[in-house]
Amino acid sequence: MHPCTSRFSSKNYGCSSNTADTEVMAGCLAHAGFQLAENEAQADLLIYNTCAVKGPTENRVLNDVKTSPTGKKVIVAGCLPKISYERLCREAHFDGVVGPAWGKRHRCCRDTSFAGEKVIALDSPKEMPALSLPRQTSNPAVKRCTHKLRVFRQLRLLLCGFRTWKIKKLQNQRNHERIQADYEAGAREFWLTSQDTASYGRDLQRI
Repeated sequence: MHPCTSRFSSKNYGCSSNTADTEVMAGCLAHAGFQLAENEAQADLLIYNTCAVKGPTENRVLNDVKTSPTGKKVIVAGCLPKISYERLCREAHFDGVVGPAWGKRHRCCRDTSFAGEKVIALDSPKEMPALSLPRQTSNPAVKRCTHKLRVFRQLRLLLCGFRTWKIKKLQNQRNHERIQADYEAGAREFWLTSQDTASYGRDLQRI
């Protein structure tokens, strides 16, 4: 199957930072030739971008994965497979799992869809994702920008460390132009979000 004929559906759980991640993931897949399906029934590939901060959310995610439509490729992304991989294996069927590693999310979707591989990509990202990655917004009036990526995106693992974007990266001309373009396209709210905004810069010697 050629990428342009593969349709995907994504479901997001958790905070506004996770929502921003899902929007970027959808944008990258669309840029790679995947098509966004109107619903799960019309999709070939189902992506669950998960959160495992709270037990009830983790239970709901697992239930959704377990009851997903049959005959679909299923990818579980985000922090739940990183935190609760053994439980995920026990309780649900999936064709691929990927943690919070941007480049590997795209490769996981590609290899699962077209190579028929069961992809396990749970190692932590070594590089910060580009701020200019494409996105498909879930709400055209709101623009979400994630400025910090935690190595393990989960509050239980608070001491595992953060990685922070330097201010020069956030204030560059390309970001200004992108915000202006989003405003002209109808966005009226710009959310600068992260896993822990109060910890900004702790991993840097100076900001």
